[in-house]
Amino acid sequence: MKTKFLGVTMLALMVLFFPTITAHATDTQEPLTMQVEKITEDAHNTIIEENEIKSEDWLKFDISDLPAVSNGMFPNIPQEVGKKFIRLYYIGQIEEKYHKDGDFKPLFLINNNLQTAKVGFLHENGETTIIDINLNEIQANSIEQLSRASYTVSGSCSLKKSTSGLTYSVISSGKTTTSKKVDNVYCSITTYMNGIRLGMTSNNADNASSVSVQFTTPPNQFPAQYEVQGTHFGFLNSEIVDDYSSYSKSFSN
Repeated sequence: MKTKFLGVTMLALMVLFFPTITAHATDTQEPLTMQVEKITEDAHNTIIEENEIKSEDWLKFDISDLPAVSNGMFPNIPQEVGKKFIRLYYIGQIEEKYHKDGDFKPLFLINNNLQTAKVGFLHENGETTIIDINLNEIQANSIEQLSRASYTVSGSCSLKKSTSGLTYSVISSGKTTTSKKVDNVYCSITTYMNGIRLGMTSNNADNASSVSVQFTTPPNQFPAQYEVQGTHFGFLNSEIVDDYSSYSKSFSN
């Protein structure tokens, strides 16, 4: 485990602090993407191996896949199952309790039987955490119920570069909108740099139809890949009326 983790960490440090690729976007995007994908793949393999998970029994996905999972567009994961997973991960406070700054991007798994799920974290100190989820613990509202109630939630997240001299920061932002005013509208964004979490921030508003949130990354001067995952919820009488996930990726140098 130590050897595998050191391999992942050194690769991350090479991307973060010792980039060997040029600063032109056309030259950096593909190599940088490949390096970040390798960082994430190594982190996920470490979680799988350390916890003796049989990969063939599970459907595997990443933060970039959450919108598809939530919308029923991810292969072999029905929308109702995807919504249950999204709601348990966020409203069940799994991200808030276990996903820390400095962690690698989490590993998401739903069993082939669509009854259970796992979330795996590889932390900055090399330790792994696995959270088991019973997908029957929550009911996902059906599309027909949401349509009849006329309550729908949409959202977006984006990344914008801000330069200062030789350094730059990236501003990640998110906005949640509901089709009607709800008791509470919620928005959160989780920002990653080169596959490693920089921070999570959230905001909510009562008796409202929209809410926004923003996060500014630390200054940087090297080529980097930034990702932001947005989470959007609406509530009536403490019940979830609908949810939505958004995702954005950008390159800066």
